[in-house]
Amino acid sequence: MSKGSISFLENKKFEYIFLVVVTLSGAFLRFYKFGEWSFWVEEVHTIRHTGAIDSIGSVFANLRNIYYILNKPVILILGESEWSARLLPVLLGLLAIPLLYWAVKKIFGIPVAVLATILMVISPWHIYWSQNARFYTFLLLLFSLSLYLYYYGIETDRIRYFVFSFAALVLAVMTHLLASFLLPIFVVYFLLLKILPFNKPAGLRIRNLLPFLLLPVLGYILYESYLIFYLKDGPLYLNVYNRYFASTRVFLGYGNPFTMLTSVVYYIGTPLALLSIFGSGFLLKQKNRAGLMISLGAFLPLLTMMVMSPFSSVVNRYVFMTLPFWIILASFAFLALVESRNIVLWLLYLGGVLLLLLRDPVIKDLRHYIGMQNYGVLYLIVPVSLVIFFLVLLVLRGKEDPGQLRNLIWIPLVLVLIIIHPIVTDTMYFYYQHGHRDNWKAAASIIKKEKFEGERIFSAITPVLSYYVGEQVEEVVDIDVIMEDTDDQRFWLVEEFGLAQRFQNSYRSWVEDKCTLKGRWDQYTIGQNWKMRVYLCES
Repeated sequence: MSKGSISFLENKKFEYIFLVVVTLSGAFLRFYKFGEWSFWVEEVHTIRHTGAIDSIGSVFANLRNIYYILNKPVILILGESEWSARLLPVLLGLLAIPLLYWAVKKIFGIPVAVLATILMVISPWHIYWSQNARFYTFLLLLFSLSLYLYYYGIETDRIRYFVFSFAALVLAVMTHLLASFLLPIFVVYFLLLKILPFNKPAGLRIRNLLPFLLLPVLGYILYESYLIFYLKDGPLYLNVYNRYFASTRVFLGYGNPFTMLTSVVYYIGTPLALLSIFGSGFLLKQKNRAGLMISLGAFLPLLTMMVMSPFSSVVNRYVFMTLPFWIILASFAFLALVESRNIVLWLLYLGGVLLLLLRDPVIKDLRHYIGMQNYGVLYLIVPVSLVIFFLVLLVLRGKEDPGQLRNLIWIPLVLVLIIIHPIVTDTMYFYYQHGHRDNWKAAASIIKKEKFEGERIFSAITPVLSYYVGEQVEEVVDIDVIMEDTDDQRFWLVEEFGLAQRFQNSYRSWVEDKCTLKGRWDQYTIGQNWKMRVYLCES
């Protein structure tokens, strides 16, 4: 596929205007309501870890403190709140938008870069983690940067690309060990270029791979020595085993590869995920080296997590950093389909995506809210979709055969699928699903208002409720034990997914008999009802 061009974006002035417009649009979507959502348990951990950075010694107490060190001055200047805790992830998430544009423009040309950038701006998964007081947007930024630089290094044989790629890799690993996925991606890419009938790039030399093999080994030895001899802690491999393999899974249902796959596809978006597979196929058929690298970046971490899922504690956010690569592949696939006259490929994609949409949780959510006569979701979808639709059509004006737009009536249909699907998800996220978070603030507000002194509070997830009520909340271990311990006293019980997960609704009749409902904030998300309720109970 030729790189193509969009005439008005070949003018640097208009190109910069485009980047400013899409980045500001991304900022609006990421700042909108981002201080309104309650914290969830991982965000409370971020507050705790950031607060622990209070001395020079605490800075070096954990070599993976880099995100919390960056977050510390933000909290000190702005104070501790949902807004301030999420400011750094929002800003880091916004940096990924122009980075994606410039990287994709250099590799695949302006049309693919424009479409990929727009899809990143409206990506529900990227919006969610940008509005999350966690390190994942920082990890995505460093992960992407390291992969792009390694690719440029292999292409040009310029040492500075490898140096900067390794530096980004080190910073990414200091953010989270998930960044170590880059090492097998780099090694597999190098080996596949060696053995497959691809044209060999200038930098395909073993000297360029060796630092990525030897230096991490040296770093691991030094880090293990630091943990054992300086911090007097257990070895890293044992910590990893205890956290991800020996412990109970965070959520039920991640115990098989299919559930891991479908949960990731939900956040990427069904139309975009399927189109990404088409894009990988197009690029690999062309023996495109960039396509091979981007495909490995998109699929290898997910495949690894799917294999691990039956016997380890893994969740979909562990592959969030691969999102840009899925978007790049989908953008390339769409423009490749536009250039193609193969009706079979169009019908294959459309048929496949329509079949998948029959079981798509996003469609289930939409039907649920429309069934409740919440039509507001439709009022936003139509005008916003039209604006983005016509903007994306500008991409197609630069193609070699614009007449295809008149011949291929299904092009607008695919555009609608890949644009409206994330907009529908975003609209429900903002207006009906409370940012995919339980409303802990509202629950705590009722408890603080009506609770008498000495009354106990129980929850399956204690850190968040303790944070909002300002006192220690007791963990629900066994409903019968609660009944015995309370000794005819009133107590408060907060029910959410963690409680339902732990007791499989075996406590339902007991709650109905002994407790009074004081507040209810259920939300319908991912095709199921997520309970959030506060009860005042008496033995």
